[in-house]
Amino acid sequence: FHSGEEDLFGPNSVVIQKKVTKLSTLGMNNTDFSDQEIEDLKQKEFITDVAPFNSADFRVAISEVEGDGLPHFYADMFFQSIPDRFMDIDVDWSWNEESEFIPIVLPRDFIMIINYGIAQSQGFNQISEELLLAARLTIHIKGEDKNTKMIGRVVGFSQKISSILVPDSFLEYANDKFG
Repeated sequence: FHSGEEDLFGPNSVVIQKKVTKLSTLGMNNTDFSDQEIEDLKQKEFITDVAPFNSADFRVAISEVEGDGLPHFYADMFFQSIPDRFMDIDVDWSWNEESEFIPIVLPRDFIMIINYGIAQSQGFNQISEELLLAARLTIHIKGEDKNTKMIGRVVGFSQKISSILVPDSFLEYANDKFG
């Protein structure tokens, strides 16, 4: 958007993906971008920055922490991370091995799906954003040879990123240890 209309869009990000096809489903092609494709994108004059999503190389599930106000649940999940500069919300996003909890950013649509789909269809109470921000979550990590539980906390909701995000520092640590 170098036509003088940059202010119309403001600081904008676009998530791009390759289309999943029948061949993808059969494992005959890959939907990941190669290093060369990422470099080619970076060279486009209308693109100012590019970074891939990083994904967990281990299984993740979440459940409530008893006594924190959430109903009993257990659900398989996934974690991804992106560089901080692509976040659309301002959150306390630091994590290291001594951290009290794993910060998690959920897509805003996620709470809508919980409240107006899952909760209503399965007879659960709806959950306010405030309760979800206050409650702790048990994070069940299942790796090749190691399993563990950690505490997670929702620290915000993204309007533009439809992924369950954790800090890069946590994902790098967990992929090394459990992936």
